[in-house]
Amino acid sequence: PVLNKHHDYIFFFILTFRAPPLGIMNVLVMFGALLAMCLGAHLPAGLDTTALAHAMFADADTDNDGILHRTELLSSFHKYDTNGDGKVTHHEYTQHQLAVDPTLGDIANILYDVYDVDDDHHLEEHDYENFYKMMDTNNDDDVNEAEFTNYWSKLFDSIASGHHGK
Repeated sequence: PVLNKHHDYIFFFILTFRAPPLGIMNVLVMFGALLAMCLGAHLPAGLDTTALAHAMFADADTDNDGILHRTELLSSFHKYDTNGDGKVTHHEYTQHQLAVDPTLGDIANILYDVYDVDDDHHLEEHDYENFYKMMDTNNDDDVNEAEFTNYWSKLFDSIASGHHGK
């Protein structure tokens, strides 16, 4: 069964949320890696991407106020900008993710393209802003748990179906 084949990855994912905060982008990429590993043989029965998106939100909401603030999302930007030029290149982003886990290459490529909202082939703070706005479906300048979970559930379904749209 798929669940037995991938139990180590699922266990790793569960431990990720029990570990100290890794930053939202690392958590998102790790979930994507789990999903990508499961895709080759279909998703495990009972894998609830909505529940996992809720867990991601709980980890990302570092001040535990029920809102993912821009500052919580933008805090990861500087970590990826290894040369300090204000831009995160595809190489910087994927190298960082590969350093976290060498199996993250494929999903890191997909997510980089998702985060590059304006398709200019590098990430700047405005890309994170644009990404934040995509999740803020009611346009109130806050991303609540429902908005976050809805966005990521749809994105994971898109990735699972082989469509990597934004």
